[in-house]
Amino acid sequence: MEKVLKKSGVQVPLVKSFFRWNASALTATAVDKAIEMLLHYQFGVDELIATPIGMTVGSIIAFFLGRNWTFISKDNKISNQGIKFLVIAIGNMSLNWLLVWALRDFIGIEDYYLTSPIAGIIVGLLFSFPMQRYFVYK
Repeated sequence: MEKVLKKSGVQVPLVKSFFRWNASALTATAVDKAIEMLLHYQFGVDELIATPIGMTVGSIIAFFLGRNWTFISKDNKISNQGIKFLVIAIGNMSLNWLLVWALRDFIGIEDYYLTSPIAGIIVGLLFSFPMQRYFVYK
């Protein structure tokens, strides 16, 4: 029997989409962090400004990878998915910003090479993946 795929929604099983999401997130994050670090360390931009700029570029990459490869959810409603993704990206950016701030100003970790990836991993696993799978690309 041939398996019939749904016309919309996530087309990739949970575990497979989790591994694909990690590969996509790594790609988007590499670009994101490269921009953040370049802005901060080469141009003197404060971490709290560099973080949302890098994340914006990384989010655009993550959206298209998520739609076309990670979840394969191309239901011809890119605008609906884009709006949902934007809401999640704003939440993701806000949570990352808050964690970078908390790690720096309350916990005392001054090294942005540590605070940025720590925040990204925590927010990614606990917020971004579930929200993308079950809200954006469902």
